[in-house]
Amino acid sequence: MIKIKFLIVILFYLLTPSLSFGDVSIFTGLYTKHFNNNSELNENNQIVGIKYNNWAASTFVNSSFKRSHFLARQWKTNKLFVNHVYLRGNLYFGFLYGYGEYVPNVNGWSLALSPTFEIGYKNISVETLVMPFDGGVITILLNYNF
Repeated sequence: MIKIKFLIVILFYLLTPSLSFGDVSIFTGLYTKHFNNNSELNENNQIVGIKYNNWAASTFVNSSFKRSHFLARQWKTNKLFVNHVYLRGNLYFGFLYGYGEYVPNVNGWSLALSPTFEIGYKNISVETLVMPFDGGVITILLNYNF
């Protein structure tokens, strides 16, 4: 499954190198791992999303196998370049739906704060986030920036 997602991102890269949509990117989940090793937790989150001008929206299947949604504002540090590869930190703050039994919420919607670390080359990057739910979970995302 990871190979198919990676091939789709490469295809986008090859077909759209000269198009400019502003600050737009799409992303998908590559890897999810829970720290507590509970075999009843979902480790295939099927995350897909879009970012536009420092806003992010995504949908995914959470740790309890429930459809969840995330809408947040993104703040980015400046890119730190090492040769042609860049490193960057991000912070997302917004709303998360689908974790009602784990966090305080109003009609299923909760506030969410998520710091991430990103490493990239040209239009493709990998972003890592750690969330405190279910004893802690790490998720790795693959981003393609148009």
